[in-house]
Amino acid sequence: MRADLFSAQSKTIKINLTTTASASTPLPEDGNTVRIVVVGSGAGVVSLSIGSGAQTAVLASGTASASALTLLPGTDSTFSIPADSVLNISGITDAGTASIYVQVGEGQ
Repeated sequence: MRADLFSAQSKTIKINLTTTASASTPLPEDGNTVRIVVVGSGAGVVSLSIGSGAQTAVLASGTASASALTLLPGTDSTFSIPADSVLNISGITDAGTASIYVQVGEGQ
């Protein structure tokens, strides 16, 4: 377990999600690890797209897509990202609404 991923001063952004893809939003700071906390009022899953340039999340389907990183309601997930890159995020739910909290930190 890595306990040193996030500083107590890590910047956090909140993005409210619906069944329409959210606007492409810059990650709050540079780093090599992103932490996403999903808080939802429904049982729907969240799909995310994280990358350089404008992002538009899509729902997961039978076709593989880098724009459909899927998270379940109430989860807290951590992913590696390219270090010190300017990245954006977009999200969508398959039902209802959800909020995601996004932090960027330094991990191994």
